[in-house]
Order: sequence, then C-alpha cells, then structure tokens
Amino acid sequence: MTRQLQLLQAECDPLELELNAIRTISGKLADPQLKQSLERLRELTDVREALLEDRAGYLSAIEQAQVELTQTLGELRELDEMLETLTAEQAGISSRLQEERSRRAVDSPFPEERRSTKRPYNLTLRYGRLYVDLFADGSPNLADYAVLDDSGSYLVLTPKPYKGVPVLRGDQLSQEVIAQLQAQDPRFVQIDISIWDDSYEAFQPLRDYLVKHDYNYRLIVVTDGDEVTYGSVVDTQVQ
Repeated sequence: MTRQLQLLQAECDPLELELNAIRTISGKLADPQLKQSLERLRELTDVREALLEDRAGYLSAIEQAQVELTQTLGELRELDEMLETLTAEQAGISSRLQEERSRRAVDSPFPEERRSTKRPYNLTLRYGRLYVDLFADGSPNLADYAVLDDSGSYLVLTPKPYKGVPVLRGDQLSQEVIAQLQAQDPRFVQIDISIWDDSYEAFQPLRDYLVKHDYNYRLIVVTDGDEVTYGSVVDTQVQ
C-alpha cells in the first residue's frame, strides 16, 4: 500500500504542475484555445480528485493495518508471557512429582525370596497406620475396617483412616506396632503385609525390625481399585 501511495503521488505531482500552468496561461489564449484548455483543465481536475480519493483510501488502509498490527503484537506478547508462566508451572509440577516419587520409593534392598510353610499373620499398611484385619477367632475386625459391600459371598472391607495404630512415632517404629509383632513367634508365623502406596516411607522402619528379628514377610502392593482376598496360596514366597 505504501508503494502504491508513492506511485499515486508521482502521478499527481506533474498533473499539479500542468494544471497550474494552464491556469496561468488560460487568460492569454484566444477563445477556441481557451475552450480547449478549460476542457483539459476539467479532465485534469477530475483525475486529480480521483487520485486524491485513492490516496486517502490507501492512507486509511495503512492506518487500519497499523492498528491491527499493534493489536497482534500485543496478543503475541500476552501469549509469550502465558507460555512462560505455563512452562514455569510445568517445571514446578515435574519437580514436585519427582519429589513425591522419591518420597514414596522403597530404596532398601530386599533379600531374596524363599518358600515358606509358616502360618500367615495378615496386616494392612495404609495412611501410615497398621491394621489387623482378622481377630484370633477369624472374625473380621469391624472396629478398624469399614464395610464397603456385604451383598456378595464375602465382605469387602477398607481400613478406616482414623483407626489402626500409627506405624511411626517420630522417626521410630511405634511401641503399638512392636507389641503386635512381638505377640507373633517368627519360628512359626510369617507376616503378610498389604501395603498401599501412601505408606512406603513408613514401611522402612517396619521392614528393618522384621529383618532384625528374623521374621519372614510377604508384601502385597495395593492401589486404588485393588482387592486382597483370602484363599489358599500355592508355593508361598516370602522375604
């Protein structure tokens, strides 16, 4: 548009000169010449007016294009700022995710698995708390577990977050957990632990105690949607 404007200006300038010249000499010409000059004057005036209209249109279009360009540049700056913010948030989320994974990782080396014919003693580790799911007579511990479904052939239970006993007191294994384990003879009993992914950190001191006191244990890793059922297990492997 700027180039077209320059071309129109170049056409307009010589016409202005010719128009001025005709105006100057028009009074000195004879009548036939005057009539011809006046006609030429009208033609040049019309052309000049048309060129001026084109020039005004191009100036308006250029001004509008500049406004749109300014708006577009502003939107691009906003998008750049938004992208920078989202990138920073993503980096923060990735960092927190890595920290959470590290927190939940069980980094202690496990001993090799071996067969066991000992009687299992079932525990559940969730919410950083330890639960005994069955009493000595085999009945379910409904004090520490909530019933999710009793319409089938067996009860579906889940640990209550405020029940059980805390696994840790500070960074040490709690006396309540130690008392439960001491009631089980490691010569005849293996510890079966259903562990949820929110309690890996609490498992470390528990594992150290089991190893130190010669307990065999079996881990059953549980996540949301999983179920642990009772039944005979062939060739049980413990650690």
